[in-house]
Amino acid sequence: MMLNNATPNSANSATNGNHDVNAMDTWEDRRISITLQYGSLKEVLVLERSSEPQQFESLCARARQLAEKQCDGKLAASCELHLFRHDYNSPNMLQHLTSVTQLALFFCSET
Repeated sequence: MMLNNATPNSANSATNGNHDVNAMDTWEDRRISITLQYGSLKEVLVLERSSEPQQFESLCARARQLAEKQCDGKLAASCELHLFRHDYNSPNMLQHLTSVTQLALFFCSET
């Protein structure tokens, strides 16, 4: 299971109608967009950055649902799924994901 994620860049305050640079900590700024991919299936999720274990469990459950859809529901319950994120600045481009906070630390600004 692969994930790419992008977070809003610093221009975000102008796009949400808030021109105060110090007011960047809005709910919108804590969101993170994640693209789950399993085989040819892709799905975009929007999550709030959080260190809560339930947030990662929810992400894992959604990833499992996507994998089951690709496998026509024939994915064994004992099958382990591992989530990875792309880090294009690392010698090892695929980084094993164990919490949502790892995504919050990875910024990919799109202009």
